[in-house]
Amino acid sequence: MKRALGLVAVLLLGLWGGTAAAQQPISGTVRDSVTSEPLDDAVVSVRGTRFSTTTLANGTFVLTGVPSGEVTLVVRAIGYRSRELRVGAARPAVEVVLARDVFRLEAIVVT
Repeated sequence: MKRALGLVAVLLLGLWGGTAAAQQPISGTVRDSVTSEPLDDAVVSVRGTRFSTTTLANGTFVLTGVPSGEVTLVVRAIGYRSRELRVGAARPAVEVVLARDVFRLEAIVVT
């Protein structure tokens, strides 16, 4: 019994260490679906993790330290519908197009 538990512990530590060491940067651009203009201050995050960033004035972003393998990006911007997109290890650069959400503009409150 102890031997089986020891084997399971070693396997779990090996898997945990392997995922912590393997990281990939993900970069891309976020654009408006109608005008194709870049969107600044859009929030790009990896679902289920603490990895998040905002886009620059030219709509570009870079997420570093993202675990390797397939991840789901969540992209949000005020006045636009959020979008989720799966990104694999073979595609570290993405182009995200957000559609405007005119029905939610009145939900913005400035204090």
